Amino acid sequence: MDSEETAADDGAADNLLDGDLDSIWHSVWSVDHKPNPHRVVIDLGATVTAAGVRLTPRQGDRPGKVKAFKVFFGTTAFGAQRKN
Repeated sequence: MDSEETAADDGAADNLLDGDLDSIWHSVWSVDHKPNPHRVVIDLGATVTAAGVRLTPRQGDRPGKVKAFKVFFGTTAFGAQRKN
């Protein structure tokens, strides 16, 4: 992960996998920050079989919805292969 908002909001990257639809990950917005796109790498610690990936958009009528995303799978974080 190259960006998370923790100064002005609880937008920590840990929120991506916490199972709580009311929590969010948000890139930094309260201070100077890197421009888009942003990257999140999730290391499962072992090879696993995945049946799918689900992106749940931010709940309610609030800004910060995902415009686009790509999912890559691999055995190394930056050597991952893109799956369409």
